[in-house]
Amino acid sequence: MTLPPLLTQLVTRVLVLLFSPVAFPAGQLPAWFQAVHDVLPFRPAVDLIRAGLLSDTHTTGGRDLVVLLVWCAIALAISFQALIPEPGGPNTAMTSCTDKRMERHMTEIDLPLPPVVDAEAWAEARRVLLLQEKALTRMKDSVAAMRRRLPVVEVTTPYVFEGADGPVSLLDLFGDRPQLIVQHFMFAEDWEEGCDGCSMMADHIGPLSHLQARRTSFALVSRAPIDKLTAFRTRMGWKLPWVSSGGTTFNDDFGATQDGEERQAISVFIRRRDRIFHSWSTFARGEEPFMLVFDLLDLTPYGRQESWEDSPEGWPQEPTYSWMRLQDRYGAEADQCAHHAVTALHP
Repeated sequence: MTLPPLLTQLVTRVLVLLFSPVAFPAGQLPAWFQAVHDVLPFRPAVDLIRAGLLSDTHTTGGRDLVVLLVWCAIALAISFQALIPEPGGPNTAMTSCTDKRMERHMTEIDLPLPPVVDAEAWAEARRVLLLQEKALTRMKDSVAAMRRRLPVVEVTTPYVFEGADGPVSLLDLFGDRPQLIVQHFMFAEDWEEGCDGCSMMADHIGPLSHLQARRTSFALVSRAPIDKLTAFRTRMGWKLPWVSSGGTTFNDDFGATQDGEERQAISVFIRRRDRIFHSWSTFARGEEPFMLVFDLLDLTPYGRQESWEDSPEGWPQEPTYSWMRLQDRYGAEADQCAHHAVTALHP
């Protein structure tokens, strides 16, 4: 049984007030309360604690020890039971690989269907939704206008990264263009492959000629050694510029690494001749606009099928980002639980 947090706290406090001989010595309680204490662990436990604080020795009856041992056994049994997932319970990050495979392999017959209406009713519902979609588009335009007016901060640290062909400065990543977008790709020094979510974003970038046509360069930056980065890039089939920042403070300075932990992040820079300025950064779900798969899934009845979504009852849902895999790992059942974890983020 699951209790709401407030109710749990209330029940706990009532039990402490009624039955704890710390708050009310058992000898001062009504006779029926004293009788109850003969089979509860509170009095024997408190007597042992008091004895440990006040003296080196303590004499206790065998009954007290039996009571404590029985309640300890009950507590252990309850704890072990709590660790076993409930059949049919809600999805969590600890859901077994078998459960996840079963969910992914649901047939069309198993999945729920949205309400079925005639064409006229659908057109009216679509008209109402379209008003919201247009408002969202205008809001996005308004936010982009504010972003274009955001002030910048000059970058004075002379960052030099490790590239496949030797040292590469931050200025070099611009090429002959005035703007630079950096994807802080989560790939720590001791990892053997890159993050699933960051890889999904890199999959969506496509030919850089489209960005370059608008005076903008793009590059991946990670802390892992360059040989790991180039090998992983080859495996994924990317042609994106990628450098290692392992010998610099670049990741820490721009919030992509905090306390040694990797974070999903994007940073944007602009330059005037040799002077570089930081104009914008985003983290976590702020990267989603760069992953077309999310926008495409949001168009579908089932959506992203993640547990945070506001979906109708019975819709297929899994823990946030738990379904993500490297592009060459989908369908590899034996390895479905062996991927780099992506931070589960709330909307």
